[in-house]
Amino acid sequence: MKASVDILPQKSGVVSRVFCRLIASLLLVIALHASTCAGDDTKDILTPAERLWLMQNKSRIVLAIETGYAPFVFLDSQDQPAGLAHEFLQLLESKIGFHFNQRRFSSLDDILAKVRSGEVQIVNAVTKSPARSGFISFTAPFITVPSVIVVRSERTGRLGTKDLSGLKLSLVKSYAVTEFLENKNLGFVTDLAADDLAALYNVSFKRSDATVIDLATASYLITKKNITNLRVAGEANFDYQLSMGVPNTEPVLYGILQKGLRAITEAERQEIRTRWVNPTGQSMFSDRRLWLATAGFCLLIAGIVTWNRMLRLEVRKKTRAITESAEKYKILATRQNALLSAVPDIIMEVDNNKMYTWSNSAGREFFGEDVIGKEASFYIEQGQNTLDAVQPLFQGSEKVLYIESWQRRKDGEIRLLAWWCKVLEDEHGSVKGTLSTARDITEHKRAEIALQDKNTELERFTYSVSHDLKSPLITIQSFAGQIKHDVESGRYSRVSGDLARIISATSKMADLLRDLLALSRAGKSMDTPARVDMQQVVSDVLTRVAGLLREHQVDVLVQPGLPAVYGDEQRITTVLQNLVENAVKYRSLQLAPHITIGSRQEGATIVFFVSDNGLGIEARFHDNIFGLFNKLDSASEGTGVGLALVKRIIEVHGGRVWVESKGSGTGSTFCFTLPTPSENYPKNMIKESV
Repeated sequence: MKASVDILPQKSGVVSRVFCRLIASLLLVIALHASTCAGDDTKDILTPAERLWLMQNKSRIVLAIETGYAPFVFLDSQDQPAGLAHEFLQLLESKIGFHFNQRRFSSLDDILAKVRSGEVQIVNAVTKSPARSGFISFTAPFITVPSVIVVRSERTGRLGTKDLSGLKLSLVKSYAVTEFLENKNLGFVTDLAADDLAALYNVSFKRSDATVIDLATASYLITKKNITNLRVAGEANFDYQLSMGVPNTEPVLYGILQKGLRAITEAERQEIRTRWVNPTGQSMFSDRRLWLATAGFCLLIAGIVTWNRMLRLEVRKKTRAITESAEKYKILATRQNALLSAVPDIIMEVDNNKMYTWSNSAGREFFGEDVIGKEASFYIEQGQNTLDAVQPLFQGSEKVLYIESWQRRKDGEIRLLAWWCKVLEDEHGSVKGTLSTARDITEHKRAEIALQDKNTELERFTYSVSHDLKSPLITIQSFAGQIKHDVESGRYSRVSGDLARIISATSKMADLLRDLLALSRAGKSMDTPARVDMQQVVSDVLTRVAGLLREHQVDVLVQPGLPAVYGDEQRITTVLQNLVENAVKYRSLQLAPHITIGSRQEGATIVFFVSDNGLGIEARFHDNIFGLFNKLDSASEGTGVGLALVKRIIEVHGGRVWVESKGSGTGSTFCFTLPTPSENYPKNMIKESV
C-alpha cells in the first residue's frame, strides 16, 4: 500500500510535465503557422511571367460554372454561384490575386463540349477519367467524396457493385462514375439521366431500380427536394476526387491553378468543409471534465430508465397510429398513381425555373422518358410567346390559364397542345411551380381549318351557281312575257322565235345542272378502285369523240405503252374526255389542230398529259381556269364546269392537275398524276370529298 502511494505522485508529475511541453510545442507551431500565413498574404505566389500571362489572356480565359451540381456548385436564392467547390475556387482566386471570367452551364456534358471546342478554359469541379484525360489536364484533387448506391426504401439489405446485375441503373450522362461502372461490365441496364436530380426522381418514381451518385449530392438533394422514399444501400467502390480541369493545350494556366491550390492551407480547407459538412475536429476524450461528468451521468441513468419505461407504452401507441396512417397513405398514393397513369391527358409539373419535375405516363409517352429535369422551353416550337403567356402564373397575378402551344413530340413531330395550367403554392402561399394538363388537338385544329375551307368553297359555289342559273331564268321570263303579249295582241309571227330562245335557255340550264350533278358526284366513291389500262381508256375516249374530231379535222397522236394506273375507270375516262373536248373547243383557227396524248417520268412520278397547238393560256390564268364557271372566253360553248370537274376527280384520287402554256398562241399542255399499281394503294386511299 505504501508503494502505491509513492508511485502515484511521481506518475502524476511526469504526465503534467509532458502535457505542459506538448502545450508549449503546440503554441509554437501555431505561432509559426500564423507567421507563415501572414507572409503568404503579402507575397505574390506567381512569377512575373505567370502574372504577365494572366493579364494578357484575361479576356480569353473562361471559367465554366455548372449551375445544378449541388452541393458542390449551384445557384443560390440570389441567383449567385455557391457551393463547396465554388468556395475553393473563390479562395484560389484570392490567393493568386486574379478573378476569372465566368460563364454558366446547365450540365457537365455541355461544359466538356465547350472545352473541346476551345470556348472554356477552366472546369471548376470535375472527376478525372480515362476518356477526359485525352483532352483535359487535372489538378491535384481538392475534394474527395465516396459514391453510393441509392435505392427505394422498399428494397431491403445492403448492395455492392456485384449486386447491380440485372437492375435498371439510372446514371448521369458523361459522369466519371458512369464510365467507371460501364467499363466493369457488371450486367446492369443503363438508363441515362440529364443530371443527379433526374436520376433520383427516376428511382423514386420506379422508372429505374437504383442510381449511383456521390454521397454529398445524394444527401443534399434528398433533403432539399424532400424525397422520402429513398435510402443509401451501399458504396460503389468509386470515390469522387474533384479537381480543377484545363485543356491539355494550356500548360501555363494549369501551373497557375496548381500553385493556387497548394497555397490553400489545411485550416482554410477545414473551414470550408466545416461550413458544408459540419464535422467536429475535437475528441471528447481529451477533456478531463468528461470523466467528472461521467459520474453525474451514471446517476441520471436510473431516472432515464424509469422515464423510458413510462414512455414505452406511449411510443408503441404512437407507432401503431403512424403505421396505420402510413399504410393508408400508401394505399392512397397507389390509387393516385394508378389514376394519374390511366388518365389519357398529359399531366406535367414544373418548378419556378420552368423545369419539368414530374410527369404522368401520358406525358412521358409524348415527350420521352428523359423529360424529367429538362426545361419546358426545350419542347416549345420557336416563334411562339408560350413562356410569356404563362408568366402571370409565376408572378401570382393569375391562378389558372388556358393556352394553345405547338410543341415537339419525342419523335420530332410538331403537335398542337391545349394546356390548362394551375398554380402550385407552398404552405406560405408562395408560388413554387405549376401543374398543367394538356391534350393533343392537332387533328381537331386541322379539321376545323378544313371545315372553314369547305364553308368558304361552299359559299363561292352557291354564289356561282345562283349567278349562272339566273341568266337563263331571266331569258325564259323575258320571252315568256313577250309571247303572252304577242298572243293577246294577235301577233303570232314572233312566237316561234321566242319559243326557240326559251328552249335554248332551258337547254343551257339542263346542261348546267347536269354538269353540276357530275361535279357533286365526283367527290363520292362509285366503283371499287382497280387497275386501269390507260391505253384502253384513251382508245375509248377517242371513239366517243370521233365525230367531233372529224368535224373539226383534228389530228390526234397517242404515245404507245401508256402505263396503267389505279382508280375509278369511269371517272378517269371523264377526265380524259373533258381534256380532249377542251383542246378541240379552244383550237387555233390558223393552224391545223393537233392533239398529243402521252406520259413522261418525273423522278418517281408518272405525269400524263394532253397537249394541243391551240390558243394557249397566259400564266396569270393558269390557276383560275380550274375554278367553277371560270371561262377565258365567256362567249364560248360549255358551262365552265368541265375543268373544275377534272380537278375534283384527280384530287379525289390523290393526284394533282395543272396546265403548262407559254401564253397566247403557243398551245397548252394539261398535266395530271394518278396512283400507279406499283404503289399498292389500298381501297381506302381513294379520298372522299366532304
